[in-house]
Amino acid sequence: MALACVALLTGTAAGEPVRVAVLELGNAGGLSPAEVDYLTDQVRTTVVETVPEGSHLVMTRESIQELLPDGVKLTDCLDAVCEVEIGRMLGADFVISGEILTFAEEYRLILKLHDCNSAAFMTSESVAAKELTGLEAQVPDVAWPVALRIDGRRPPVTMD
Repeated sequence: MALACVALLTGTAAGEPVRVAVLELGNAGGLSPAEVDYLTDQVRTTVVETVPEGSHLVMTRESIQELLPDGVKLTDCLDAVCEVEIGRMLGADFVISGEILTFAEEYRLILKLHDCNSAAFMTSESVAAKELTGLEAQVPDVAWPVALRIDGRRPPVTMD
């Protein structure tokens, strides 16, 4: 079961943007590769729209593959320790890992944020839907609060 990562790379020199690398979502839900790519792109888009413009640079999947050392495969990364190590290989400060699965006859999308410097778990969010199109509609609901935590922000609390 492969996990997705969003690696957030802090610029090493003053004024350099934080680089955000969105890796492919894990697919334990039996989706097609095209569906996983599409949902991963939706997570990537939400991160682009959430992090402060100008101070963050969102990397493409091609850029990430280019930066990984030869022989390192993201599909072999199955736990938080590995995700943090991948983030460190990329020079990341944070990693968001994610997976699509089915549970109780629903599709679930789970995203988790880890700090690569300390390996600390920072947050997790999940959404569920009966149909894949319903899950698609909820991607911003799960990715937005996780992306906010990159800069120490939290989503506003709402009262029902």
